[in-house]
Amino acid sequence: ARAAAALDGRPFVTPDDVKRVAEPTLAHRLVLTPDATVDDVDKRDVIANVLDRVAVPTVESPEA
Repeated sequence: ARAAAALDGRPFVTPDDVKRVAEPTLAHRLVLTPDATVDDVDKRDVIANVLDRVAVPTVESPEA
């Protein structure tokens, strides 16, 4: 994600950077259960589902 941000000219990472690199970075690390393999579950779909369920962190301004 840091490399993706740097390629976009930013010194910081955004949630979109993480989402952009998550599938190609993580898919090969998943080991599906035999049932998931039989059901043709796609590793990319698993990662997309997880990313959709995780809330994006926000920064709130301190109240004065």
